[in-house]
Amino acid sequence: MTRFLLPAALLLPGCALTGTPNLEGSWLFQADRNGTFDGDCVDPDDDSTTTYIGTSDSIIEIYKAADGSYVVGADAMLIGDWNDDKVFVAEWVDSYEESGDDWSVTDSVTYWLRGSWDGVGLVGTMGNIEDQAQTTGNTTTSWHCDSRWDYTAVEITSSENKYVED
Repeated sequence: MTRFLLPAALLLPGCALTGTPNLEGSWLFQADRNGTFDGDCVDPDDDSTTTYIGTSDSIIEIYKAADGSYVVGADAMLIGDWNDDKVFVAEWVDSYEESGDDWSVTDSVTYWLRGSWDGVGLVGTMGNIEDQAQTTGNTTTSWHCDSRWDYTAVEITSSENKYVED
């Protein structure tokens, strides 16, 4: 089974003159819908291609946790913070295992976001990495997919139930 999981979004900040931006608040996240896919993402017998126009837009809330890290509200709740190179890094891993009498499946998906402050908002790349193994009888089939999308994000505020850019 092939599946592509694009986190609803991940976003970021309002920056002081020094240090790293505070990411708390509401963000308009715009991901380029034409992503790149490496690995076993597409059936090798399927030679069709899809080109998208525009962006995938989401409004995402970011909260600061008691330990100083950020929680990015998307399909998955990513946990992240600024690293020593002033790059925001967020990640969340989902994994499961199931089995029957003569079969088993293991699946792990890592959702991730990397971004830098450009003086106005956040720019970077987001994506997911999925690894799956299916065993039926004595046969095991492995599957790997690395999906990524470029994005930009700007902080927004709400005024009289209308979202406006800061």
